[in-house]
Amino acid sequence: MNGLSMYEAARYPRRSRRNDWSSEELRRLRELAASGTPVETIAADLRRTASAIRNKAGMQGISLRSPR
Repeated sequence: MNGLSMYEAARYPRRSRRNDWSSEELRRLRELAASGTPVETIAADLRRTASAIRNKAGMQGISLRSPR
C-alpha cells in the first residue's frame, strides 16, 4: 500500500492519468497499422507508450501485424 495505512489510502484515492483518444489519433493508428509500421514507431508518432498502442489496437480490432 505504498507505506500508507488503510485510512490514509482511503483519503488519497489513486488517480488515473488516462488520456482519452481523439478520433484523429484513432484514424492515424489505423493508417499506420495498415501500412505495417512497427509498434514502437507508432507509439513515438502518437506520443503514447507501446503498451497503450497495443491495448487500444486490440480494443478497436486493429491488427498490428505487418501485411504480407
